Amino acid sequence: MNPSDPRAMQPTEDPSAPKPERPKVVVKLRGQIWEVEGNRRAREVVRELGLNPESYLVVRDGELITDDTILRPGDRVELIAVISGG
Repeated sequence: MNPSDPRAMQPTEDPSAPKPERPKVVVKLRGQIWEVEGNRRAREVVRELGLNPESYLVVRDGELITDDTILRPGDRVELIAVISGG
């Protein structure tokens, strides 16, 4: 097909069009909820919230996950503070 033929033209994205929102990871801690970008390790998400990853457990779908688990967009997790005492 001839490149100048209108049928050969591919549609392009309108740069001014709003981008569809990507699903986020929903993080809950003590009744507060945050939405953060996904595709990152749980420890990175905890740090982004200004928290020490060693002080919190991360629970997804009722199961404890390790801090190196990748959180995907759409995941819902809860942070539980680690409490120690004597």
